[in-house]
Amino acid sequence: MLATGYLLMFPDVIVGGNLAAYALPLTLLAALSLRVVVYVFAKVPPFSERVLIFGGGRFAGEVARQIETRPDLALRVVGFRVSRLQRALKRVMSLAALIVAAPALAAIAVAIKLESRRPAFFIQDRVACGASGSVW
Repeated sequence: MLATGYLLMFPDVIVGGNLAAYALPLTLLAALSLRVVVYVFAKVPPFSERVLIFGGGRFAGEVARQIETRPDLALRVVGFRVSRLQRALKRVMSLAALIVAAPALAAIAVAIKLESRRPAFFIQDRVACGASGSVW
């Protein structure tokens, strides 16, 4: 690694004895050894980080799957947590969106009523399947 670093820092220097040909395999061997050591230590609990995932949706599951399939990250999923605050925030945001959209929906219903003289909501009689054939 030292020889490779030396050649990268000073590319104009010509090293005798064909040392450059040995520097690349030695560097690759050192990098591979380091990667093996990281893989070994990544599985040992004191050297791996624990991860608690907040949320329980599809994205949280995908993150957990990615963490579990990548041992080189040295991460362990310890669980999922959907907080009460997160649930409450979702409900408040949904209510706010409904309040903002309500005037537009009411205007659309009035426009349909004025244009077609029919109800804004489509209502249809349905016939039940089977022997009874009742309408509901």
